[in-house]
Parts: sequence; structure tokens; C-alpha cells
Amino acid sequence: MMKKLSDPARHGRGMRRTLAVMLLTVILTVAAGSAAVFADNAGPDASSGSTFQLVRTTPADGYQKVQAQNVMVKLYFSTDVDKAQSANTKDRFTFTDNKGKKVRFKVYYDQNQKDMIALLAEKDLEIEKKYKITIDGSLVDNEGRELGKTQTVTFMTKNAGGGLVYILLMVAMMVVMVFITIRDQRKKAVEEEAAEGKPAQAKQRNPYKLAKEKGITVEEANRLINKEKEKEQKKIDKQLQKQKRREEKIEKQLEEELEEYQIFRMHTKRVVKRKASGKKKKS
Repeated sequence: MMKKLSDPARHGRGMRRTLAVMLLTVILTVAAGSAAVFADNAGPDASSGSTFQLVRTTPADGYQKVQAQNVMVKLYFSTDVDKAQSANTKDRFTFTDNKGKKVRFKVYYDQNQKDMIALLAEKDLEIEKKYKITIDGSLVDNEGRELGKTQTVTFMTKNAGGGLVYILLMVAMMVVMVFITIRDQRKKAVEEEAAEGKPAQAKQRNPYKLAKEKGITVEEANRLINKEKEKEQKKIDKQLQKQKRREEKIEKQLEEELEEYQIFRMHTKRVVKRKASGKKKKS
């Protein structure tokens, strides 16, 4: 017979589901007001037949609820661009408001997302104002293929308190850390429980006793025992695979949130350092 999960295990599984719901709720709340709006909407000319093209952006083109603090615009292309940094100089991009005033920004590449270029505004933007990113057609990918056509991405900032967003980000990170800890503990418990239920370590049934009970030969009893063990092993493997798929899905979401949080921390440290340097000069 397959070993049933213990009450603590069922309790842990319920706690895991509850924490997962809490985590996703916080993440969705933060995403609604954070600078980097996760949008998988196709960007300008996504349907173009060009080999190298802009396929989507974050925030999406035309989005009107971007948080004005720590704005980062991510540009995703159809091919990798991480090795074309020297060719794609900063002047390949322009960042302006609706009156044509230029916004100072920095360009970032990510080795883990080779098809993405990020533009980070050096200062907070103005609230309730339209902004435009222009990508020159001379932009190239790793193979030297040009974009060919100038692309634009527009968005509008919203009027919302930045402090609340930062607090939510911190709360989200705390929930993430708690969730990761409990998830690892739960994973270990499941693996240990599965190991205890594996045929190699399971409580062995006596084939002689089984043969006597069922009135069969010892060989037939052994075949029945082995068949039961195989069935039990398949159930255990299926349970572990299902658990793994759930964890991989949640880990992917966590990685995206952690990436945004690291960008936020990096930018905040620069702002604090700049302000502290300014105060020292005045004194």
C-alpha cells in the first residue's frame, strides 16, 4: 500500500498554498504601481517580417499608469543584442517628454536576458506626463543586422505616492524570503517522505507469508510484491514531478520580482550617495 502523507505534511502543503496566494497578491499589487510594468503585449511592428525587430516593451507602448520614480524601460528584440554594446552606442536612443525635452538615462544589458536592452532614467520623471523612447533604425543585433526602421515607445506617468510602492516592494521581498524558506523546508520534507516510500527502503512484505495467505507459490507472491512496489514508485515519481513543475513556475515569477527589486536597490543607492555627496560639498 502506498504510504499516506502525514497530517503535518498536509498542513505544510496547505500553508504553502496560502503563502503562494499571499505572495502573488502582493506581487500583483506592486506591479500595478511599480515603475517596471510587466507587460507581454507586443511592441511596435511586432508583426513585421524583419529578421531583427522590436517585439515587445515594458511598459507596453501606450501604457498610461507608469510610476514616475525609478523608471526603467525594457526593450525586447527578436534576436540577441548583448554582444553589440560597442556598436549600439547611447545615441541610438532618445528619451524625451511630450515637449521634446531630453531625459537623461543610462543603458543596461543583461547576460541572462540577451535579447533585452534597458533604459533607466537617471532622475524621477514628472507625474501625469507623456514620454517617448525613440530607437534608431541603425541599431544592430549580435550578427550585425540592422533594425532598419526607427521605432518609438510612448507611455504616461501617473500621479501616485512613491512611498507606498517602496513599502509594498519591501513587504513583497519579505514575503518572498519567508516563502522560499518554507518552500525549501517543504521540498526537503517531501523528498524525505518519498525516500521512505521507495521500494528499496520500504518495509518489506514477507513473500512466504503472502503466499500462505493467498494460497499461491512464493514466486507468484514475489511478483505481486514487485508489482505493488512499481506502482507505488510511479505514484511517488508523479508526485515529485508535479511538485517540481509548481516550484519552477513560482521560481520564475520570483526571479522576475527579484530582478526588479535589485534594479530598485541599485538606483536607490546611487540617489542616496549623490545626495550625501552634495551635502558634504555644501558643508
